[in-house]
Amino acid sequence: MGSAFHHRVALGLSLFGAALEPAPALACGGLFCANTGAGGGAPAPVDQNGERIVFVVDSAAGIVCSHVQIQYRGAADTFAWIVPVPAVPTIAESDPALFARLDAVTGLTVLPPPYDYSACRFPDSGGGEASSGCGCGDDTSTSAMGDAGGSGNADETEPPVTVYSEVTTDNYEAVVVGSESADELITWLRDNGFNFSDNMRPAVAAYVDEHLKFAAFRLRDGKTAQNIAPVVLCYEASGPAIPLRLTAVAAQPLMGIGVHILGDATFGRFGGESVLPDPEGIVFDPVTLQTNYFEWVARLADESDGQRWVLEYTGAHGVDLPLPGMEKRTTGFPWVTRFYTRLSAQHMTQDPVFVPGPGRNTAPAIVDLSSQTPIDACTAAAAPSACFDNYCGAGAECAAESGQAAHCLCAEGDVAQPVIGPDRRARVTCTPRESPLGITDEAAGAQGSFDPCNVYACGDGHCVLKNGFPACVCGAGAGAFVDPSGFVRCEAVGANTPRFGPGGGPESVTADGIEADAAPLQAPARPRLPTSVPWMAGLLVGRWMFVRRRGRRA
Repeated sequence: MGSAFHHRVALGLSLFGAALEPAPALACGGLFCANTGAGGGAPAPVDQNGERIVFVVDSAAGIVCSHVQIQYRGAADTFAWIVPVPAVPTIAESDPALFARLDAVTGLTVLPPPYDYSACRFPDSGGGEASSGCGCGDDTSTSAMGDAGGSGNADETEPPVTVYSEVTTDNYEAVVVGSESADELITWLRDNGFNFSDNMRPAVAAYVDEHLKFAAFRLRDGKTAQNIAPVVLCYEASGPAIPLRLTAVAAQPLMGIGVHILGDATFGRFGGESVLPDPEGIVFDPVTLQTNYFEWVARLADESDGQRWVLEYTGAHGVDLPLPGMEKRTTGFPWVTRFYTRLSAQHMTQDPVFVPGPGRNTAPAIVDLSSQTPIDACTAAAAPSACFDNYCGAGAECAAESGQAAHCLCAEGDVAQPVIGPDRRARVTCTPRESPLGITDEAAGAQGSFDPCNVYACGDGHCVLKNGFPACVCGAGAGAFVDPSGFVRCEAVGANTPRFGPGGGPESVTADGIEADAAPLQAPARPRLPTSVPWMAGLLVGRWMFVRRRGRRA
């Protein structure tokens, strides 16, 4: 894992005092793909296991630029990316250096627990035999946009789908379209070569009902998945937002979401809760010199239904780079806020909105574990249970013998799925069987020409599809684990096997486990505005959106 972490997320807070006419900017849409071979076939799921976003908020101009970098694994001809946008954007390819430089400035540093040398035996001055020693290592070019109003409203009858602009970049062909009918929009996208699988329909229909437009991307002929480049969309908006409802369609469990927000002030989350890294919940492994930080974040988010995000950094960034999409540099937006979370599809039922705060607060990018119990530097260190960095999900139990892989015993009605963590290591977690979007197995691909469950052996359990991906339902008394090939398997867990609650927490450092589920992290109170943001702001925004939508329908 190292001392610096990546895949982070940042959000913002304060609509009071911001222009209320433009809607919040939505970045980071849904990835979808479909089998376009001869005779059609079943849509193939896309493995989307991480998103990183840099929002640049030009409050004076009322413009938000969303730089989005995604991870994608799949065939180039099945790539399709659709992003809901509140206004017709300009589109360009972004610079990967922007993400890398901001990560370098705001990435977390771990301050480990201190080492205790009091029990060490050192060589005496007479040349006697030395003790075994401590053996402790130190920590060490875009085409011009079409006219935004090019569709025109002169005709009495508007076309069912309006094409606002078409853009070609080095790697992508993109189009911005809108419609009052989800069916017409989907038909148009399919007819024009943008892959669209049926599991997208519920999420897209919701955004159509809210009168949003859509930026649709596909790779240019001759490009491969290696050419997936970050993009930037700039449009009028009151503040940044993330369309998680659309992201949920292809999201894998515990998907990392990292966000930076650049502006002339720091940002916070509207209607959610921001927390700093908690040294009481984060475990340091003295053997591997790693922590359970990522699993702690996943547990924090899951046990708060996605409402708690980790505030990793706020302050000045000092990065000087040109900003693609606008004729400005990062130095013109000197403050950065960085958040991180890990969410599963069941948490993606609302779109988080971020607004600027009233001041310029600072929070260092540090996980400070220096107040934890000192590590005995001269005694062979004992590693914590494998459950310390494997979060099994709310209501689940994590079980592991010493030296054994973590086994997740899922709650009734949940399924076990593999997770590729931010450290690129395979784990297992439990998620609800049903999709929050009402996506059926048929829509996700179960009735196609290839059913992945036909070749997925779950051991002491059976395979089912979850959003088109294989998942395991383990038999009674069986726990799910990841085998050496990276597949989830189920096997019986002995009655005397130590169990550690849901995993990913400090209870896993004990040798004997616990008799009952660990106490969950404290659930957040009902979301409320921070004291720095007047409650009237929410009412104003809500009324504006209602009047705006009703006016459009009139």
